[in-house]
Amino acid sequence: MSARRVVTALAFLAAGCASGPEVAKPALSTVALKNADFAMDPDPERDCPPQWWCTVHADPSAFRFSVERDGRSGNRLLRVERVKNEPWALASQVIEAQAVLGKRIRLSVDVDGSLLQGAGAGPILLVENISGQILAHDQRLQTRSPGWRTVSTEVDVLAGASMVKVHLVMEGGGVARYDNVRLEVLGPATPKP
Repeated sequence: MSARRVVTALAFLAAGCASGPEVAKPALSTVALKNADFAMDPDPERDCPPQWWCTVHADPSAFRFSVERDGRSGNRLLRVERVKNEPWALASQVIEAQAVLGKRIRLSVDVDGSLLQGAGAGPILLVENISGQILAHDQRLQTRSPGWRTVSTEVDVLAGASMVKVHLVMEGGGVARYDNVRLEVLGPATPKP
């Protein structure tokens, strides 16, 4: 077969493949977090957004938590600012592990790192058993950078898990802003050997 016929045949096959139906990728399922978009009206009696629990390293007044509107979209977001010299702050939620048992999960959050100082800000996932022993954990931090970036972390939720702790952490100084918190099921967990 001549080179010209080979090229023509390959072009014909490629055209046929290109016009065929696309294989749909399976959709990720989401796990409902409470007030994940910070849209609930803030409670004037507490700094932390409704449905979230906020903690700091030692001095409770070292970080200021607030919900503010983003000037670009008008949507609400979580703002965390260090006002005294303490190393970290967390905004957290807990879900029962039964909802995601045997699954690999991913926590993603949009982080504005333009005013960060120090290690950075981002998500942490902790999987614990009934005694509070950590079975799996992962953390990712966004360091100072212009604008918004999506930061994600993943863990497997294996047998023995009782709870999954979802944290938004800030390590160091400056200001961190968080938006669009998402917890997704990626598929089956990879069993440990």
